[in-house]
Amino acid sequence: MSRAVETDMSFAMPHRLKLTIGIKIYALIGLSFLGLIGLTAFNSRELAAGLKQQKQLELRHLTELALGIFAEEHAAAQKGTISVAEAQKRALERASQLRYGGNEYFFVTDMTAKMLMHPISTKLVGQDVADMKDPNGKKLFIEMIDVVRQHGRGFVDYDWPKPGSETPQPKLTHVAGFAPWNWLVGTGVYIDDLSAQAWASTRQSLTAAGIVLLILLVVSTLVGRGITNPLHRMTSAMKSLAGGRLDVEVPGVGRGDEIGEMAGAVEVFKSNAVARHALEAEQKEAEQRALARQGRHAQDGRRLRKRRWRDRRDGLVGFVQAGSVGGHVEQDGGPRRRARNHGGGRVGGSVHQRAIRRLGHRGDDVLGHRDRPPGA
Repeated sequence: MSRAVETDMSFAMPHRLKLTIGIKIYALIGLSFLGLIGLTAFNSRELAAGLKQQKQLELRHLTELALGIFAEEHAAAQKGTISVAEAQKRALERASQLRYGGNEYFFVTDMTAKMLMHPISTKLVGQDVADMKDPNGKKLFIEMIDVVRQHGRGFVDYDWPKPGSETPQPKLTHVAGFAPWNWLVGTGVYIDDLSAQAWASTRQSLTAAGIVLLILLVVSTLVGRGITNPLHRMTSAMKSLAGGRLDVEVPGVGRGDEIGEMAGAVEVFKSNAVARHALEAEQKEAEQRALARQGRHAQDGRRLRKRRWRDRRDGLVGFVQAGSVGGHVEQDGGPRRRARNHGGGRVGGSVHQRAIRRLGHRGDDVLGHRDRPPGA
């Protein structure tokens, strides 16, 4: 089982790792685009957080303004110029008239969640709002009281109906406690506009990232083709050279980049191959010429031996014929001379036969059976 798994992995690895240069370039562009998207999302989140912090800082300053009014009225009551009840009434009235951001306001409750002042929802004044919840079920006023009891001041997020909007919108409220009167004062702003601002910035960043991606695609396509096309042509040329086609032209020679250097190396390989091929052709031609000279020398030697053999043959035949003819001249020389001549004729005949045989053996020795002339 493990061997089968290893075999499958050995077959799968080349397929996973076989990536062309073009694919690697496009993969690099894709990673760059993903990086731009991630950076845009991070910047958008940071922008939203920054805008929210700015709102929080503004709300703290505004709450300090309301607390300052309460402190003034409380100081007047402490001096005895006015009663505490009158001071509280004047403080609530002055706080109800505060506005900022067009129609943003302040509200005041006591620490038992009883609404003391609300300039917009006046029907809530005097009511217990402890059980009031937002659409998400959060008891917002109870949470505000808990924040003041624990920290003295703080922020509470919740959804609240917004004028001009059909659905409740997110709202950020800062609350602070005024301990002398056991009051809680708060003010808040809708932060849906923060999301809109963050989305507007994100949209601009995405548009810029899209433009950058388009430029990268165009440039990388041109660059990729400028790399892959010469490499493909060079690969084809190298295959042709490996196949023995030395007349193929090497592409990319003369370029000032790495492809040009590679093409120069292939051109050197081609030149060496051409020189080696020419040297082999010269060596083969020299061997053929040497074989031809050896053949001519052998033929000349056979001709010389034939000529020498013929000369010897002709000389011996002439010698023998001369001896035979001498036995028949001067027939009127008497019986004794005729007898001598007759005997000499026999001797001459035997000598003639021995000479012919000796000549044949010598011809065999000189020419060999294969080179013996016809009729010898």
